[in-house]
Amino acid sequence: MANNIISCLHCKNKSSCFEKLSDEELQFMNNHRVEIKFKKGEIICKQGSMASNIMYLKNGLAKLYFEKNKQKNLILRIISTGSMFALPSISNNILYYSAMSYEDSHVCMIDIDVFKNVMNNNAKFASEVVDIINENTIQGYERMYCLTQNHLSGRMANILLCLSENIYKNDAFELQLSRRDIAELTNMSVESVTRILRGFKDENLIELNGKHLKIMSRENLAKICEVG
Repeated sequence: MANNIISCLHCKNKSSCFEKLSDEELQFMNNHRVEIKFKKGEIICKQGSMASNIMYLKNGLAKLYFEKNKQKNLILRIISTGSMFALPSISNNILYYSAMSYEDSHVCMIDIDVFKNVMNNNAKFASEVVDIINENTIQGYERMYCLTQNHLSGRMANILLCLSENIYKNDAFELQLSRRDIAELTNMSVESVTRILRGFKDENLIELNGKHLKIMSRENLAKICEVG
């Protein structure tokens, strides 16, 4: 567990919704939260368990995934620094998905009852939280469309562009995801992932050297997404 050196009042990485809180409310949150460091590969939370906290990825990289069976999961989202999760638990205190860190990460865990209390007493904060939930829902709809309507190449192109734009914010990045992770994210086999990445590389759409990936033709990847 990390020492709570920086309070919510002075944290530079806090979510935009916390900008709607007064200093007293921020201090109230701070008094009822802990900051925990998770090593690469550690489970942050477990699907089906009782949720006692709302979680905020202060820094790091993690995946949210639905556990289907022991052989294969479905990755719902990849989240990076500044992401809040476990928000669906507000309604009934049940975790609907699991989370695992892709790299050493710090997670702030805020007591769920305290979080609800502040929402009930601060309409602007509650509105911002609802906006975050809605945004996550829309992203979920877009992913569902991609998984059900796009062919394998379209799914892969979509994921690479999403990782570049939303997670790494760069055309060149070190891909932390394993081939199996990509398979679970795109709902395809590991063999298909390997074959399509090799094809993209041969067509000069990407450069791929170990975990180092660089998008060489964003325009052509976008066309593959559109065609599906």
